[in-house]
Amino acid sequence: MAINIICIIIVTFITVVDGYVYGCYRPPGSTCSNHTVSCGIEEHMMIYHLYYYTKPSTVTCPLLQDEDDCKTSVCCKHGSDDKSTGFNQQDSLLIYKKCSYQQSCSFNSPYSSSTGYDYIEYGFYCVRESRIDYIMNTTTVTTSNWRYLYFSHKLTPTRGLTCSCNITGDHDFYTLYIYLSGESCNSVTITVDTQTLYTCNGEDVFKDYQRAGGVNRTSIKFTNYTSNPDDVIWIQYYKGKYMFIHYSPKSFPFLDRRVDN
Repeated sequence: MAINIICIIIVTFITVVDGYVYGCYRPPGSTCSNHTVSCGIEEHMMIYHLYYYTKPSTVTCPLLQDEDDCKTSVCCKHGSDDKSTGFNQQDSLLIYKKCSYQQSCSFNSPYSSSTGYDYIEYGFYCVRESRIDYIMNTTTVTTSNWRYLYFSHKLTPTRGLTCSCNITGDHDFYTLYIYLSGESCNSVTITVDTQTLYTCNGEDVFKDYQRAGGVNRTSIKFTNYTSNPDDVIWIQYYKGKYMFIHYSPKSFPFLDRRVDN
């Protein structure tokens, strides 16, 4: 089984251990507060988890004075007795918007003075461009390997789009990152077998990393869809066959194939 996991290249203020990336939990503008993560050429980031960590009370955290301290401080590294807490939705969305699908991203550490966290764990893989298919391409592909399916307004803004994409055959389905504005939600339906992936209630929809195994059919349907600036659909699946059928190709007259950082 070939899995598209490439070594992550770390630029500044971050260390990597077994694919996990750690950075100090610091207020914006302070030493060690800026984190940068990069993949290789023709690779894109997928995020699979985000955790805050707290050191035991017996550990004394030294003052961070320069970049070397960011790399060596015991309070910015993982320890077996450290306590983990999953990211809240606000901080998760900040990182997903900044880094998901990008080749490289830099950001300030999410921070609140009342939490007492010491460092952050970012879970990233780097996905080869050759493994990614784009919803706006009209195509049929059969595969027995890991594949990735992507759409974003920033890459291909669209107006009045009506089309469907179906993934059929036994497969595992992974939500990597889905964000739809409240306006977009009613025009995009994603169904995994018979279950709708989210409910539209007029608010923005944000889905981070999730897995569903033993799926027979995944469907993505656009109905008179006009994309909004932050809209993203980023999914992964293993084993299966998927088809893209554009019912009205003239309904999306402008495509701007750029990724705005």
